[in-house]
Amino acid sequence: MSGGNRRAVCFFMQGVSRLISKAHRDEFLRLVTLVAAEFPDIPVLVREHPSYALTIDEQADLARFPNIRMTPPKECAMAEVLGMSRVAVSIYSTTILESIAGGVLPLIFNMTSLPAYCPDVHAAGAGLEVKTLEAAVHAIRRIVTDESYARQFAPAMEQFRQRYFSRDRRRAADRIVQEIVSLCRAPGSQ
Repeated sequence: MSGGNRRAVCFFMQGVSRLISKAHRDEFLRLVTLVAAEFPDIPVLVREHPSYALTIDEQADLARFPNIRMTPPKECAMAEVLGMSRVAVSIYSTTILESIAGGVLPLIFNMTSLPAYCPDVHAAGAGLEVKTLEAAVHAIRRIVTDESYARQFAPAMEQFRQRYFSRDRRRAADRIVQEIVSLCRAPGSQ
């Protein structure tokens, strides 16, 4: 993982659901604005969930910041967004895994009652998971301002990519089958 052109902080929005309340979503949006205000020279990318658009009021609040750029799925490919990003922030989403696959450090801002993200990228050293707004701001600040800190995740991210992703489709299918079989054989999987 290299800073280079990857300066942006990308936020992957999610909708309100049984697992993510409006208060959680509001806190996530507050994180977006705190980061945009603290780092006015860094692009802050906001990607709406394809099924849950931001409200007009939410869009207006974000529009106050000249460094916030909306990256709607219909207009910006995931690879393009990740290609600009140093860190990708989400609550609980497959974008966490997509970020690692794209060489972007994931930050899971899990202020919900959900358990740790599975697979546990934090425990693997391939990303960070935090529970509070203050911890999320601190983590982003450190990732954005300390290149050596951000780079230290690269080896674990590479190991994670090798374990969960493959460019060879046949190997990818074999890995998926192996993972399913190991989960079925795990204690308590009955």
